[in-house]
Formats: sequence, structure tokens, C-alpha cells
Amino acid sequence: MSDHVIDGSNLLPATSYLGLVWKTIGLIKGLMYITIPIVFRDVKFICATHLLKNDAVQLYTRIAIQTGIYDITITKMQNNKIYINITDEKFEITERDSVVVTGTMYEALNLEQEMIPINLLLGNNDEDEDMTARDIYKELKLRGYQYKGLFRGLKSASISGSQGHIAWKNNWETFMDSMLQMQIIGYDTRELCVPTSIQKLVINPVLHASKLRDNIDNAEVTRNMDKLLQVQIYKEIDTIKAGGVEIPGLKATQISRRKLAQDAVIEEHTFVAHCDRVKIPLNEAIRLSAQLVLEDHQIIKVQAAELVGDVDDIELKSLSSSLLLEAFDDMPLVQTNITLLTSSNRFRPEDLPQNFSIKAFEKISLEDKVLIAAGFNLLTKQLVSLKRLLPFLRDGGYLLTREKYDITDYKKHLQQYKLNVILEKRTDKELVVLLKKKVPIKERIVIHISNDNFNRLENLKPLINDENKLNENNRIIIVGERDFECGLLGFVNCLRKEPSGELVRGVLLQDEQAPKFSLENPFYLEQLQKDMTINVLCSNKTWGSYRHLKLPQPKTELVSTAHVCQTVRGDLSTFCWIENNLLNVCRRKNLVHVVYSSLNFKDIMLATGIIINIHEKDEPLDKHILTYRRYYCLKDRSYIILGGLGGFGLELTDWLIFRGARNIVLISRNRIKNGYQRMKVRLWKSYGVNVLIIKNIDVADLKDCKYLLRTAEKEAPVDAIFNLDVVLRDSVLKNQTAEAFAESFQSKARTTQMLDKLSRKICLNLRHFVVFSSVSCGRGNAGQTNYGMANSIMERICEKRVEEGLPGLAIQWGAVGDVGLVADMQEEDKELIIGGTLQQKISCCLDELDKFLLQNRPIVSSMVVAEKKVGRHGLGNLVETVANILDISDTKTVSLNSSLVELGMDSMMSVDIKQILKREFDIFFATQEIRNLTFAKLIKMSVANINFVSQNDFFINKQNTTTEVFLIPGIDGCGTVFKTIIPHIKFSTWLLHYSTNNMDCTNMITETTNRLTNVCNRINGKDFVMVEYSFGSLIAIEILVNNKLVTRMLEAMNFKGRLVLIDGAPEVARTMFKPFEFDFDDVNFQIDLLTNILESYSIGSFQKVYATFGLTLKLIRGIFILFFGFFM
Repeated sequence: MSDHVIDGSNLLPATSYLGLVWKTIGLIKGLMYITIPIVFRDVKFICATHLLKNDAVQLYTRIAIQTGIYDITITKMQNNKIYINITDEKFEITERDSVVVTGTMYEALNLEQEMIPINLLLGNNDEDEDMTARDIYKELKLRGYQYKGLFRGLKSASISGSQGHIAWKNNWETFMDSMLQMQIIGYDTRELCVPTSIQKLVINPVLHASKLRDNIDNAEVTRNMDKLLQVQIYKEIDTIKAGGVEIPGLKATQISRRKLAQDAVIEEHTFVAHCDRVKIPLNEAIRLSAQLVLEDHQIIKVQAAELVGDVDDIELKSLSSSLLLEAFDDMPLVQTNITLLTSSNRFRPEDLPQNFSIKAFEKISLEDKVLIAAGFNLLTKQLVSLKRLLPFLRDGGYLLTREKYDITDYKKHLQQYKLNVILEKRTDKELVVLLKKKVPIKERIVIHISNDNFNRLENLKPLINDENKLNENNRIIIVGERDFECGLLGFVNCLRKEPSGELVRGVLLQDEQAPKFSLENPFYLEQLQKDMTINVLCSNKTWGSYRHLKLPQPKTELVSTAHVCQTVRGDLSTFCWIENNLLNVCRRKNLVHVVYSSLNFKDIMLATGIIINIHEKDEPLDKHILTYRRYYCLKDRSYIILGGLGGFGLELTDWLIFRGARNIVLISRNRIKNGYQRMKVRLWKSYGVNVLIIKNIDVADLKDCKYLLRTAEKEAPVDAIFNLDVVLRDSVLKNQTAEAFAESFQSKARTTQMLDKLSRKICLNLRHFVVFSSVSCGRGNAGQTNYGMANSIMERICEKRVEEGLPGLAIQWGAVGDVGLVADMQEEDKELIIGGTLQQKISCCLDELDKFLLQNRPIVSSMVVAEKKVGRHGLGNLVETVANILDISDTKTVSLNSSLVELGMDSMMSVDIKQILKREFDIFFATQEIRNLTFAKLIKMSVANINFVSQNDFFINKQNTTTEVFLIPGIDGCGTVFKTIIPHIKFSTWLLHYSTNNMDCTNMITETTNRLTNVCNRINGKDFVMVEYSFGSLIAIEILVNNKLVTRMLEAMNFKGRLVLIDGAPEVARTMFKPFEFDFDDVNFQIDLLTNILESYSIGSFQKVYATFGLTLKLIRGIFILFFGFFM
């Protein structure tokens, strides 16, 4: 079952429900279910059953003949159960008191009457089955179906989706699910669909066995070691047939996709001057500093400190360290620990992020070296703070100071303290200065590179390897000059990731008036003494570098025509105005203006409870609408895509056609070579799109490029050119050759240069000139110096085009997981982390492309940084999300124990909460469970789902005392039982709660012990009082009395303490427990226990008995073990 994954969720297949009913009938009749011909009618799939990851699924059956209730249970961590209630041929499947499937079933006595006669079915149309299993499941994966294992049963299919072949693996459920997959392939949509009803399903085991025997006699099938059965779709009568199974009337419904776990980091890559004192936002100045530091020191774990004096009037969120943390979080792999050097009561500990700590300046050691230290007015506070911080900087470390806005005379101190100025930027109120400790350089070796001469790389190879004799005080200076389009940036970024790459420095001279580079020139020597990784000289002799800055979010603009769109299906909060394509479709003035229109069901759903404004007759009809813009293609223009038959190219073409393109020119090195490509091209042509495929041309060649552009212009004026072509020849530099560089350059750099040159003359109506670059160029990747350099050349070309008023856009994509190179290298759908980044979904890339095409930055970047941290409050915003839906601004103003219904939740809000909890938090509730939810339960869920132990998990009250109080709650594991006494405790107090998801006493004790250990490691040895309530007393005794390791640890840390047992004293417990000293496995004891349980329920509530019994036995067994161990 774990192989049936839809949109990232492991769902119980629709066919498994029917299989469970079929098996139950077999149990009732005492027959093998696969020998029983059966018919299902009017099956309704009301909601899906989610199976949690890493949990084994066990199927077992209970039958109560007296009641007619037959239940099959799926055991998961939460002990969720699925009951099958069969009465009068009708069945009903429930999960946790919620109905999930209903329908009618009966044993087929006359199968000929149940199945459609063969003579009424159209014969085989002999359509070729061009799509292989790889093609089929690539398409399904793009739609959101991540099938694996036996659920990849389809082995071939025709392009129209009318027929195919399914492998028989002796599994009816996966076989029938493959039949449903065949139906999905026939849908012309990329929306996610799930089955919601089946009119009829007939299973004829005898016919199925007969068809299998016929196919086994086929020599080709036997040779392929697969038993293949043909599946056919009869669209005219809405029927699927395969083997002995027939499914008429399958209906599927579109559902909303889950929100991505991580949002993409969207940035622009642009030149930034270092010391121009230009006014920019504070967070941008800090971001620049963070990138400069991490570019110089390529480390993963960053130690930082910030000195905050008592006179510094600053909030926690405005600290430089807080802004540094935000910047570092957008960088792959980087993990940050920040120490605030300030008084202990300056900031509240509960407000600090997880990786912040507070230390007094006097208590830090000189061994605690930091990479970057920040402070306020370090250059003007009589230099006292500067002198205190400098000893704690590591070699080549950085100082970040925020000075008064008009300070000018601070540079006189730099020589004295051996500091270089790296960055100077102004904000509205301050001057932000980044300083670096001087590094002694013994020798500099200069290597020149260019886009056209790769032979110079031979001079560089001996210097970049493990065997070179250069030490850390040597520098390799790589220089690119006299060429604005030089690809030095990408080359250096990748080279620094290789052995000895940390010695490399890059100098890119873009200023045409700059003097020839020489180490004898003081102008260049002064800059090199700063020992910066990248040094770019722009016009007017301005030094700087290329940095990644946050790209502003799209803003609403006034347009003449728009429509309201729900951007997330089922989420009413995502309604917004989206620009129409109406101007491109019809430019006539006599358009029809709708003043009154009838209401349909959708209108009613959206307008319920909303007072609308009645349209007035004299209201002008030509008002502009404030809306979000959307990119549209022009139907009378053509679009050129290089690499158009590749994975990304096909999806880009599909997207352009969806946005209105009707003339497509695809360039590829090869012809159509698989069924997936053939399917896409045939589908586009069915829309009336003119698709021209040009192969075997070299666009980098002048003649071939002219032919391409002129051919496209004949089809229609060229509106956009997209270069997606790529050739990878990866290898570390010492193994690279001039030929490998030339081959990698050909499809990217050389082709883009030729397209740039000729499109200026031929494509006079060009709106977009787009090239696909890579984060390997902007951030570096070992073994890709040629690829990074080629991409960098393309970026410079686009940058130059924009400066000259021409269209130009280079996009640095992160790894794309659905299609393209990464997808081709991995068959299974796994979430790979590549260089600290996650694979982007192609749908996410196209959403960002829509925004990129509507802005004017020449170089942009999109990547998804892998999760490096859990937020300070874990799922804390779960409570906030539900409160926002209920329009509750502050949960403190309502009762936490009131149900959501009592707090004003209506049916629409209930649906909204259910969908958002499922989509954004992976939390699944039945409708009735939503109605019974309270904010207290939501808060408890938020705490229980945190995957790490931090101070804020169990920190309650903090005061400077010599005594620590530890609270251990009762059997519910929740600390609400202490809420009445906590306000009266005057000591530092900690709550050691534990999870009750798995009622295993060993796990509870281990979890509580781990929490206690984590707390003790954070505080000095003190006296302690451990307060336990009820069941918590047993845990405390086990930890402190029977666990000698914990006792020795507390003694070694100078802890002295005592226990306070509330309703859990040993003598009282022994007296209360004396009458129950029975053997737990004794039959009489179990009968008495069951009798008592049954007496607590009314007649007919057996489902509750079944649901309770398993958990009760498990819990009581655990309690018995604890009590017998402690008191007997």
C-alpha cells in the first residue's frame, strides 16, 4: 500500500475498499474470494483514507455473525479502524465514525447478463501502443500520481489512451487500479483527479483466468516474463475492460494539490557596488554582508555574535543577527548559531529563535572564535567595544557595525587594528559598514582566461589539485578583461568548490576605460589586499560584485479587463483578480457589458453571507481594475524553443500553448524518439497549433541560425526565443579538456551569442529573449567549471541586451525534479537533496516563469532550499491558521475548551479548515472531528508534532532562583492539569510532557528522561523539586530510583532534589492495587475485564467496544507492568 502515493500522500487505493468487501464475502461463505464472481453497483467514494509513512499496514478480519457486522481493521499508529457493514447487499465502509465508501454488491449468478455483450463493443482499432511504461508514469507523475512498485502496472498504451496492456502480478487490487489509471491518461488535463464514484464493477474470475491462459500461450509474452492483459477504453459507453473485469461509469473529480513544503527562494542576481554609500533597506545591507562573508569562507556551520549594550535601544527583530539569520536561511546547507553578548534579562528567552543564545561578555572564552561579529557604533564608542570584539574573530573574520548616518572619519583607525573596509551602505538612519581582518598574502599568481582560448587552462590545472605546494597564504588570481561577456563569474564560483579552490580569487574588469591589469598597479593591488573572492570593476572605476537580492513580490496593477480566480482550489481565501487575455482575443470596442446575470451554484457558494453592491445605471463601464498581471502569448506570433523536445522544453511548450501560443518552432538535435514526445505533439496539433520541428541544425553556426530565424518569421513574426539546450561534460578541472569546454559552450554560450547577433536584425518584433541558466553558475558546483562559465556568458549577454533597451532574461534554475536531467537520472519519485536544495516541481517553475516574464530584471534565480530548521513554535501557526478562518484575532479572548462550532464555525468554515489542515499540515480529520475540535486540542497537537527538543518546548516560567521545578503530568501526557498551580510557583519551572500516540511505557520513560537530560545540560547544578501527578509518579520513580545512570548524572552536576507525588504515593497505590493482583494472561481476569467494559456501553454500540478494546488491553498491560515492577 505504501506504493500508492497521490500528491505526496499515501492513500488507500479505491480498489482496495472493494477488495476488502470481496474478501469479507469470501470469509462469510467459507470460500476463496477469488472464486466468487461479484458485482458492485453505485459505489460512492466519499473521502480518502490516509496511511501514514513508515507505519506497517496490517489487515485482519473480525466477524460478528449475530449482528451481521463484518469489520476489517487497518492498524496504524493512531489505531484508526475501517469497518465494513454489510446488510441486504448494501455495504458501508467507515473510518473513525465517518463514512468513506458506500455501495451495493452481490454475487453474480448470471455473468452474461451483467457484462456488456461482446458484439455491442467496437473492435480493436489496431492503434499502435507507442507509450511505454516510462512514458505513462512520467505523464502521471506530472499530474501528481507518484506510483511505485505493483501500482506501476501499465506496460504500454496508445497515444489516444484508448487501449494498452497491464501486467498481471496476481494482485486484483493493483490490477484494477491500473485500469483506473488508464482512464486518467485519457483525460486532457493536468489537474489532479481521484475516483469519486463507480456506476458498476463486474469481476469474472473464470473469464479472467481464461484470458490469462490465452496470453501465456503467446511466445512473445512468455519470453518477456510478463503476463500481459489488454485494457480497452470505450469512451462512447464510458466503459473500461481488461481481463475478466469490466468498469462502466467511472467518475473522477478534481482535487486541490497540497501546498509545497518549502517555498522557492526567488532572487535577482545583479551588480552591487561595495563602497558607494548608496541608501538601501537595512535587511538588504545585512543580506549583502552575509553573502560576502559566506562567499569568502565556504563553510556550513557559521558562528556569529552580536554585542548589544544596555544603551542600545533596539528590538530583537531589528538586531543585525536576526537579519543575518534570515539571510543565511536562504542559503543552501548553511546552519547558524548566534550568541548575543548582553545582560541575561535584556531579551526574554521564550522570544529567542532556536539557534540564539545569550551570554555575558565576561563569560565567553577566547577559544569561542566567531566568523562574524556585529555591534552598534563599534568605531565611535571610544573604540572600547571594537577592542573587546576583535580577539574573538577567527582569521579572516568580519565585523559588522551600524554607525551614525553621517560618520566620515573612522578610517583612520583601520590601519591600527588591521581592518579593511569591504562594504559601506546607508539606510534611512544608519551607516552599515562591513570590515574584515587583514590576511597576510605572500604570493599572488595571475592567470588570464577568456571565452575563446581554453588553452590557458593548462596553466591553471597544476595549481588546482591536492598535490600543489601552495599554502593558505598564496592566492591564485584569475583575471578576465577587455570582454564584458566574459564567463569568469561562473567559472570561479564552480572552481572554488574543488580542491585548493579556496585559494582562488576572481577579477572581472567590465570597465572599458580601466587600465590593463597588473599587480604593479596600486589601483589593483589595493583592491586585492582586501582578499575578496570576487572583484568586479564596473564603469567609473567602481568595485563591487554580483549578489543575490530578494526579488520584490508582484504587485497589483490597474488593467482594463480581469476576472476573479481562486488560485488554490477549495480555499476561498485565495480569491483575487487576475488579468484577462481579452485584449489579445478581441480589440473591438462594441463589447458586451454584463450588468445583471443569473446566479449559479458557484455564485451562491461564493456570495453566501456577503452583501453585494447593486450596480447603478450611471456607473461608468470603463473603470480599470486593480489586479495581478498574467503573461499571455499572442496567437499571431511564433515562439522558438531550443531544446524543445527535452523534458523542460515539452512542458514549457505546453504552457505557452495554454497561454495562447498558436505557432511553435521546436529545435532539437534528435527527432521524436519516444511515445511521450509523440503524444504531446499530436495533442498540440489537435488544438489547432502549428508545430514545426527543426532538427540536426547547429544554431551556433551563422548559416543555420539565419535559416532558423527566417523560417520562424515566415510562420509568424517571432515573439519570443527560449534557449533551454544543454550539454553536460562534468569533471574536475584537472581532468577537463579544451574539447569538453568547447562542446559545453556550443549549445549555450555560442548559440546565445549568435541568436543575440542575428535576432537584432531579423526578429524586429521580439518581446522576450530568454535563456535558462543554473544555480551552479550563480553559487558554484564542483566539477562544472565549463557549464558554469557557459551559463555566465549567457547571463552577461542578457544583461547587456537589457542595458541597450532590448529584451533579455537569464534564469538560474535550481534542480528540477519532475522532468529534465535530474528526473532522467532517477526512476523513482524521491525527494533528493542536491547541494542543500530540493528539486523544484515543474509546475512551480512555470508559475515563477510567469512572474519573471513580466518584470525587467535581466538575471533572476529560483531554487528551493532544503529544510535546515524547524520554526521556533513547530506547528504553532496551526492555531493561528484556524483562528484566522474563524475570524478570531486573539485566541486569549475565547475559551480554549469550547468547540469550534460553539465559537461560530459554520459548514463552509468546517470545509475550509479540513482542507487547509490536510493540505498545509498533513493533518487529517473527519467532519465530525472538526466539529469537536477545540483550541486546546490544537495547541496540544502543535506541541506533540515538534520533531526536536528545544528549550521552548517545555519551558514554562523562568526566574533567577537556586531551585528548579520539574512537572510530570498524568497519563494524558499534557500539562494542563498543572495550570492552576503554575501561576503560584515562584521558581524556575519546566514541564516534562510526553507523547501518548504510542501507549508504550518504555517509550514514555525514555522520552521523559531525554527531556530531563536536555534541561539539565542547559542549567547549572541546583536544588530541584520534581512534582508528579498520578501516572507521572510511576515515570518519575523509574527515572530517579531505578535508573542509576540518570542518578549519577544529576549527582555529577551537583543537583540535589526531592519528589512530590500527587495521587501517586507508593503506599496508597499498593493499597488500591492489592485486590487486582491477577495474572494478566488469566482467562477469568480477561473475562471480568471484558464484562466491565461491555457494561459501560449501551446495546448495539459494538463498534465502540471494538475500537476501545485493543487500546484498553495495551494500556492496562503497560500499567500492570509498571505497578507490579514498582510495588510488588
